[in-house]
Formats: sequence, structure tokens, C-alpha cells
Amino acid sequence: MDLTLGLASDSIVASYLVGKDGIVHGVEKQQTVAEIVKSGLSTWDDGSESLLDAMRRIQVIQRDHTEYLRTLADQSFDVVYLDPMFERTIDESLSLNGLRASASYDTLQSKTLDEARRVARKHVILKAESSSSLWEKYSFERLEKRPSRTSYGALRRL
Repeated sequence: MDLTLGLASDSIVASYLVGKDGIVHGVEKQQTVAEIVKSGLSTWDDGSESLLDAMRRIQVIQRDHTEYLRTLADQSFDVVYLDPMFERTIDESLSLNGLRASASYDTLQSKTLDEARRVARKHVILKAESSSSLWEKYSFERLEKRPSRTSYGALRRL
């Protein structure tokens, strides 16, 4: 489950990886963004059949992610993924320019993380700036070995 759908690039990768038997929910708080991305996922026709199939399988949910998590059963998804808008803009991320004005800039809240831990069977994954305050605030284990502007981390259940 991708709690911060945005343009759905991470959800597309997840859907491709879990295949036809997997389920990917992409949760997007902003109604306009959710509608545009849902339409794009269902109508885009340029790419390999496996990529297009992955796009079509994503279930877009337009809702606040904390509220949505509260409706789910304990350990109902293997992975819960969070990619909140970065605290500082990365100018090279041109693909996000059209989304910035409509994006949700809510910071990750403890109550959201508590719900994500409850819903995740295996891991809660965070993607954030390497310098983000979220790493120390929530004690995510960083997953990469090399320095980068963006980091990934996990809270493991297993």
C-alpha cells in the first residue's frame, strides 16, 4: 500500500513486482490529484503490456491516509509505503512541477505511523530526503549504503 500516491510511480513499480496476484492501494488525499492519476493509470496506452497491466491493477483511493488506515484490519498489507513531500524542494524533480501546487504537504504524524505499523504485516517503508528530520524522529532503519539526496528506510515487523 502506497499512502502517498502522488504521480503513482512507486505504486506502478510495486504493482509490477507483486504481479497479478498482488494488490496495491494508492492513497491520495488531494481529490484533483487522485482523479487525474486514476484516469491516467486507466487510460495510458504507451508501454509494454506488463507495465500497462501493472498500472491498471492499482486501486486509487482518494482519502486522508490516516483515516483510511483506520478502516483496515491488522496486518492486512505486507508493506505500507510512505513518500511524503520533501521538506526541501529538489529542483531536478521536474516531473513533480505540475503536482506541487496541488500536493499535500502534511508532515508524517505519529498517529499515521502507529496505524501503518498495525496494518503492515512485514514492513513500513519510508522514502525521504537523506537530511530529513523523520529519520531520527521515528527511528527508521536506513536501507542504502551510499550517500544520496534521497534515502529509504524500514520499520520491520519480522
